Amino acid sequence: MPHRCRRSRRGEKGEVVEFVTVVPIFFLLFVVGIVQVVIATVGGYVATEAAQRGVDSARVVRGSIPAGMQDATHVLRSLGTDLLTSPTVRLTRVIVDGHPAIHAEVDAGVVQIVPWPFHVHAQYEARVEQVTP
Repeated sequence: MPHRCRRSRRGEKGEVVEFVTVVPIFFLLFVVGIVQVVIATVGGYVATEAAQRGVDSARVVRGSIPAGMQDATHVLRSLGTDLLTSPTVRLTRVIVDGHPAIHAEVDAGVVQIVPWPFHVHAQYEARVEQVTP
């Protein structure tokens, strides 16, 4: 009678249990990482919008730096409350190619759902509108 070789199935049960517990954990970590990147990306868009709004308010004919700061801060408060932490806004008057301009920078942290920090930085610059008689 020929000898049949049977494979032992003792280890298969343990391997299935490992697979069933480890794969969902890796999948969950992957999804959480993607959500964190999406939050950081949207936070970057909010910071950019705040910088643009601040510059646009400050560069018009009767605009001012305080008005630009107020509008940029309003955008951050209305759109970025749940996304950004400790935002700072800086608006300055600069000279670009011999013309006056307004430069804005927005820095903020991003709400964390993973242990490593994310940070956003946005800049925007535009010439000051001038009326010539």
